Amino acid sequence: DNFKLLKIPQKGDSVKLNLYTLPLYYRIIKVYEKNNILVKGKKIYVNGDLTRYYKFKSNYYFVVGDNWNNSFDSRYFGFVPEKLIKGKLYIVLGSFDIDKNGKRDVSDKTKRILKKITWWI
Repeated sequence: DNFKLLKIPQKGDSVKLNLYTLPLYYRIIKVYEKNNILVKGKKIYVNGDLTRYYKFKSNYYFVVGDNWNNSFDSRYFGFVPEKLIKGKLYIVLGSFDIDKNGKRDVSDKTKRILKKITWWI
């Protein structure tokens, strides 16, 4: 709910690295693009070189679930590399809410099943 302007990295894009932006892109730089990161005071080193900007090697996506307040999505696990995306959603296969007792409630959701997904971009 509280994200401000956020740069979603695309191949060849650069982002300014500082102590504020590093946590947003750390996983990409360290895990997906396999770089070593070291922070000494306010200085950031990538593969041993003092770095103020980082240039991305791949495309990334920010994914958000349709259950906004209860989705385990990029707000928790970060950006998703393009190479890990296996397909696109086209129809709703199932839809339900959880009632106050923790059980599935499909009463008003069955009308969504097998309907085409509408994209808002």
